[in-house]
Formats: sequence, C-alpha cells, structure tokens
Amino acid sequence: MGTMPSPRLTISQLAAELGLGVATVSNALNGKGRVASATRERVLAHASERGFKPNAVARNLRAGGPGALELHLPHQAKHLSFYMDFAFGLVDVASEAGRDVVLTTADHPRGAAGTGIDGAVFVDCELASERFAELDRANVPLVMADGTPEESSPSTHVIRADYKGVMTQMLDAARVAGAQRPLMIHPDSTFNCAWVEELRLDFIAYGFAGDIPAAALEFPVNAPDASLIEFVSQILKSGTPIGEFIPDMILFGAQRWAGVACAEMGIGHPESAVPWVASIAGDPASELGSPVIAAHDLHARAFGRRCGEALLDFVDGTAKPDPHSDQIWDTTITWPEHWGSDAE
Repeated sequence: MGTMPSPRLTISQLAAELGLGVATVSNALNGKGRVASATRERVLAHASERGFKPNAVARNLRAGGPGALELHLPHQAKHLSFYMDFAFGLVDVASEAGRDVVLTTADHPRGAAGTGIDGAVFVDCELASERFAELDRANVPLVMADGTPEESSPSTHVIRADYKGVMTQMLDAARVAGAQRPLMIHPDSTFNCAWVEELRLDFIAYGFAGDIPAAALEFPVNAPDASLIEFVSQILKSGTPIGEFIPDMILFGAQRWAGVACAEMGIGHPESAVPWVASIAGDPASELGSPVIAAHDLHARAFGRRCGEALLDFVDGTAKPDPHSDQIWDTTITWPEHWGSDAE
C-alpha cells in the first residue's frame, strides 16, 4: 500500500531517494526524454509508493511541449567566468529535461513576458530590472540567485550565497593574523545588484563595530586591468580618500581583481606592502587555490544546477516558490598558509 503523499514532496526529493538526476526523474514522470524503460518503471513505482502526484494544471499547460527556461545575466559582468560556469550548470539540467535555455541581459532583452518561457533564473539581478518586473507581473516562476531587487512576490524564490558571513570570516581571519587597516574595493553603480550595496554597508559597519579604520571604494567592473593597477597603486602611495590610510588588507569585490593585483603588483605575500588580499568572488584560474589570495569559491556550475533544479520543481508544480525564506547556497573559502590556522 502506498504511503500518504507529503504536501512538500518534490521531484528533487524523489531524485535524491532514487539516486537519480532531477531531470531524469522529471522526464520519467512526464513520459519525455531519453529514459531507459527500466529506469522509467523504477521511477514510476517509487513515485506511486510515495504517493507523489504531479500538478495536473502545470502538465496541461505544457501539453504542446515544454517551454524554454530563461537565464538573465547582468550585462556589465556577463563576461566573467562565474556567469559562464553558472550557465553551464543550468544548461546541464535543462538539457536533461529536454528544455532549451534562452539567455537575456538588460541590453539584449527578450520579447513579451511568458512567450515560450516556463520559468526564469536571474543571477545578480539589477536593482531596476525591467525584465524581472515584467516576468513577475506575469506570475512566471522565478529563481533569484543572490537576491531580488524588489519586494518578493509569490512567484519568486531566492537562493543566495552568504556574502556577509564570508566577508566577516575573511576580515576576522586577517585581523587575527595581524591586519589592522582593511580596504574593500567593490563594483561601482554600473553593476547595481542588491548584494554589492549590502556588502558595502556591512563592511563599513564592521569597521565601526571593531573601532578600526576601514574604507570602501568603488571601481568600474569592466575597466581595463591597467586601470585597476593604477587605482590600487595610487591608494598604496597616497592613502585612501576616505580615512587617509595605507591599507594592509584589501578585499576585492569582483572576480579576477585580486588575481590581477597580486600578479602585477606582487601584493598578497607576507612581506609585501599588502600581506592580506581576498576575493569575495574567486576566479578559478587566478584566485581559487592561490598561495597569496583568500578566495571565496561559489561553486558556480553546481550553483547553476541547483537553481535549475529548483526552477524545474516550480515549473512542474511539485513545489511552490517561497518568497519569505532565502535559501543559503553552501560555499567555501580557500586560504593561503600565512593567514594562519584560525582561518581554516
């Protein structure tokens, strides 16, 4: 006899119980995609035993074939490897489910809301995103990676990294190791997503709470590497415009910045002008695992895959977005040895 259905039972839960991918289970349940007959029978039997019943309305809406999933990236930073890796993760899930992924940015928008789109993932959504507002009004299921620009609506669900917690951990570790004058260089207003401004305010609050000099300066995310080197060099020569101090720790708020500064300026080493250098969005090629940079690993491809799995659950009707509860994405930090054992 089958068990009573759980009101929160999702395709993701069935997939975990079966040891299969979410897309495989979704295809088996919906009679789509390339799924071995033995696997399909196994999925259907387990779903029946667990009392799982797909949402009939959602299934009927897709009777003419599944629509595409939309991925919206910030147009000022879409060239960074994080977004490419995130997109690969989402595409992995979508292709397994027999769905296409449509890429949009603010400078390359799509047509009318909901046209051929079953759901969308926004990454680092701009604070004044017209596309977000359009899809939200149309009640299209939305997964917001790293925050939402407006008051949450019933169609949105947030999965985000704990940037404040990571920043605090980095600052605490640097101070224990000997740092006394931290500086944060963060993206300017051309990259106007919610977490950047929140991080800037949290950084300033950290300085006040610890009674230490701390300055947060903005820099264009798309500026040439040479401009970044000139900007940092001027600070190390003349001090920060705010507080007028020479930093001994720099937290970079955009991918690659720390890697460029350390490679070109020789900072990050224990005996250098800035012994403690950190990246809040670690670049796999130049920052993660670096012997001179503490780097935040967002596990971008897995992050994209997780957001895709959540969106498929909402699109299939097996789960509902929860706009009142942020889901924290698990991330890690890679630490240089000279930051000390307390950083582990």
